[in-house]
Amino acid sequence: NPLPEQIDTDGEWRVMVAAYRRFLDTLLYKKYAEARRLVRSVDPNHLVSFRMAEAGNPTFRWGGRIPYDFPYLAGAVDFLAPEAYGRIGDWERTKPGWFEREYARWAAPTKPMIWAEAGVNTWDVSRMENSRERLTFAAEAYRNFYRLLIESAADGVFFWWYPGGFRVGENSDFGIIEPDGTDREVTQVIREWGPKFINGPSLKPVDYWITIDRDRHTDGVAGIYREVQDSFWKAIEQGKTPGLKTSGTGTDSCSSPDLAVGNTKPNGSNPLKYLDAAFDLVEVMGPDGNWKRVAPNEKIRPSRPGKLVLHVMLTNLGESTWSADPKCKVSLLGLDSEGRIISRVDLTKPTTRFESIDVTGFEVDLPNSSGSFKITLRLSAANKGMFGEAFAMVVEL
Repeated sequence: NPLPEQIDTDGEWRVMVAAYRRFLDTLLYKKYAEARRLVRSVDPNHLVSFRMAEAGNPTFRWGGRIPYDFPYLAGAVDFLAPEAYGRIGDWERTKPGWFEREYARWAAPTKPMIWAEAGVNTWDVSRMENSRERLTFAAEAYRNFYRLLIESAADGVFFWWYPGGFRVGENSDFGIIEPDGTDREVTQVIREWGPKFINGPSLKPVDYWITIDRDRHTDGVAGIYREVQDSFWKAIEQGKTPGLKTSGTGTDSCSSPDLAVGNTKPNGSNPLKYLDAAFDLVEVMGPDGNWKRVAPNEKIRPSRPGKLVLHVMLTNLGESTWSADPKCKVSLLGLDSEGRIISRVDLTKPTTRFESIDVTGFEVDLPNSSGSFKITLRLSAANKGMFGEAFAMVVEL
């Protein structure tokens, strides 16, 4: 992984850091999408997500650490759920959460964003009691946070914590009500502002676009915010609704910019910037006609002599839609160990970002020989070349 100073400062390593961030994007998608798939296998009725700590925080800069980021994680969950501890204080400290809300809208335009945890510690450890100053500060911080929720049209919030009183171990008191059930100052703020938030405005359509590019910044979303914050807040002051986009927003496999990660020229081996794909599930049909899941690089037996029959579940992770236009169509390929195409199926339905598709009955012809035969699954766009995950398996003939 990059050195800590390479995460916080610009330099000749910028492209490497961009590639590493893409790797983290993909890793997060694969792990959390699989977790969601498993949850849905027993409970298909509930939205699946998790508390995301500093994910998407535009002011997080802490010693070369990389927090989770929204771009691919948004495809693996049903709603985004960052914490809000960086947004506690006066309005100047709180308001960057508005940018985080719009960053979430760019990453997942159709999914909600809630603040999974927000609160203020009012306990004075030196005196082992609540501080009157901290109780008043908490009330004012909650007012500012409610302003953020309403003006940015957030979809929800979880405050930490309900019961007041000293919490052993953490040595804190984040409570929003006194231990005896009576109100605190912050309780009164919630009673006043809670209904205003619940009945507040919905997310407004964007009428002022700001182009962003994470690959330009080794420090990720913090660098994006530093670059565009002036134009973002100026738009809001003028009564506009700013939104974020990239040079890949609204494109498809026909019009996708000719770029690889790090804003480099595609060379056939570096990952394309706006075309990407993940194999969520690969199954092989056994001789008994049942499907068996295949792990990457697993050794498998053919479905029947000379033929491998696969079921593949794919997700589009890139911003560019997979077009069905014959000039730039996207195809699922089966490649032999020499990289030759031995099987192909064209995807005939446009597939937008985070949309998943099933390919059932994908057949691969096998050689008439004995031994091991490696097969790799890839996606290819007619005018862009191969892209996305390479899923390999070894067939025992």
